[in-house]
Amino acid sequence: MRTAQVDTEIAGTEIAKGDWLYLSYLAGNLDPAVFDDPLRFDVTRHNADRHIAFGYGIHFCLGAALARLEGRIALDEVLNRFPEWDVDRDNARRDSLDEDAYRRDSVRNAFRAEARRDSVRRDSIQRQLMRSDSAKIDSLRNQALLQDSIRRETAKRDSIRRDSVRRDTIPRRPPDTTRPPPDSIRPDSIGRPPRPPAAHDSRGATA
Repeated sequence: MRTAQVDTEIAGTEIAKGDWLYLSYLAGNLDPAVFDDPLRFDVTRHNADRHIAFGYGIHFCLGAALARLEGRIALDEVLNRFPEWDVDRDNARRDSLDEDAYRRDSVRNAFRAEARRDSVRRDSIQRQLMRSDSAKIDSLRNQALLQDSIRRETAKRDSIRRDSVRRDTIPRRPPDTTRPPPDSIRPDSIGRPPRPPAAHDSRGATA
């Protein structure tokens, strides 16, 4: 299928821009402007080599030589297998091309091709949306993880700040002056009961 890019006219047929065109090699091989009586089967045509069954120009079939070789071998084998044969003309029948059916098939195939292109286009858009949604979900997940980390760090700093303020506000206990300093305690006195205070007589002498 081809799409017309400009308005044009071919062989008296007007073609508008955007119209679909079907390239038919079959129609080219039956062109009455090239082949006289094109519907007649004649292997002795003087211009039989002008057919375009294998394409033309840059679109020429790369396997044309192989196809010709296969056809020649097939005909040789058939003629060797059936050296004598004839056509049953009384029962022979040639089906003519049903142009309406051919046109319907062409339109149906065109719609099928367009439906396949739409399906491919929809699948591509769906994949793009899925990738975009996945990227958005990953971005939101990363943002949530970042916010959670920020909240934990903020709570940790607030806890440290509260502990520091609490230590600063608690009044400190004054030192106990009644207890002897640690340096004045002899090691041999540790664990012994304290001595009773010495008794004094009326004259001030110690007992």
